[in-house]
Amino acid sequence: MRAWVKQYGQWRLRNRVSADLQRAGFDRKERGAVLQTPAMWQQLRQLYTQGGRIHRVRADFSAANTSCHAQGQRVITFYVPPASVPRTHSTYAVLAHELGHALFYPQQWQALQDFRSAQDYAHAREMGEAYAWLNQYRLSLAHAAAMVSGQLQIENDHDFGVTALDVFAAIQRMEQAGADEAAILRQLAVYNANMFPCGMGAHNDKTYGQCNRWDWYVAMQPERLQQLQRSLGRAPWPNEQKLLMKYNVWHAQHGVTPQQLQTLLQQLQPLPANADLAQLWHGAQQCLPQAWCGVQSAEKT
Repeated sequence: MRAWVKQYGQWRLRNRVSADLQRAGFDRKERGAVLQTPAMWQQLRQLYTQGGRIHRVRADFSAANTSCHAQGQRVITFYVPPASVPRTHSTYAVLAHELGHALFYPQQWQALQDFRSAQDYAHAREMGEAYAWLNQYRLSLAHAAAMVSGQLQIENDHDFGVTALDVFAAIQRMEQAGADEAAILRQLAVYNANMFPCGMGAHNDKTYGQCNRWDWYVAMQPERLQQLQRSLGRAPWPNEQKLLMKYNVWHAQHGVTPQQLQTLLQQLQPLPANADLAQLWHGAQQCLPQAWCGVQSAEKT
């Protein structure tokens, strides 16, 4: 009797997940890949058992994200356009990525005020993405047809240069070199910190890591922004925000002195909003020759 009840429960869950996937825009082939891959199905069972679910939102575009609700339930949302619009996110690969967010590294869901520093807050966000990438890679290996890889634009950690990166190929290289999971995740977190978000607007070239760090300072230490505005006589332009975060100017251990920062701000003050990064970088190199530049420098103690 107990075995029958268990089988019935699994049958109901599978039907529920299949219906949720169909509503979320997954076609028959993608649904089959999800439901017939044991590793993927195990993670979906875990998600639903913990009170999470797959949710659909009707939209004019295709997208997906994961959120954490008040009671801790993780909800993976797919934004589903009309059938005439390609539903590019309703796929095995995207679900594998979002399950990485939903099931691993809960610190990524903590609020700004839960962190003692901008570095800690940004690192939690970056580790959340690292786990999502690694989970997508592993579930893609479990279903080879889902191995979707693309070139990401990653800012160099030590300067403003940009390098194209295949994340899955990078993971493979690290594994072949004998790196353990912790080392792989740390490197993936650095890649995410130096990755560019979408839709940031004109002349706003901040990376994820720079955005996260800036957001923490603005929310938790607003006096710093007020000081900048007084020194510049205006709000800092987006690329100036990028420069300040790149150089870790407010880092507790590796920040610059008030005098160095003031010298830099004096150089920035007359510049227009569209000053290019090369010009900003040249000024910072002159004013902050010994500053700790980049995410990896900021993590040193």
